[in-house]
Amino acid sequence: MRKVDQERLHVPGEVAGDCFAACIASILEISIDEIPRPTAEEFEDWSAYWPRLSESLASRGFYLIFVKTGAEGCWSTDTLVSRGAYWIASGPSPRYPGTLHCVVMCGGKQVHDPHPSRLGLEAGEISDAAALVPFDPTVDPVPREGASPS
Repeated sequence: MRKVDQERLHVPGEVAGDCFAACIASILEISIDEIPRPTAEEFEDWSAYWPRLSESLASRGFYLIFVKTGAEGCWSTDTLVSRGAYWIASGPSPRYPGTLHCVVMCGGKQVHDPHPSRLGLEAGEISDAAALVPFDPTVDPVPREGASPS
């Protein structure tokens, strides 16, 4: 994971923030410019954003899954925490009531808030969670320093 900060700060009704894209870029260790960011219209209705994002992630060998917070089972935040995985937590923004913000987690610990304030989520409350999953689990599609090609 390489910390990537968001470049567009959310201003309700005016600017769509890009904290989610910054979290994805951080986990994939790439520039935020390589991840599609929602337009102001897509920020209000993400149904047009998801196909663009999904296509971009697929071209890198990943798909995005959403997991239930506090649920038990295969796809739950408990699984991500116990495995020490990097994942994206979403919850209330400490800056704008009613607006969600995203941070990068590793296991159960927040490791990066892409907003310059570094305030994280309001009271640490997680409402949603997402994880990047490689299409081929035998290949590590994220370049690692010093790793030899397979």
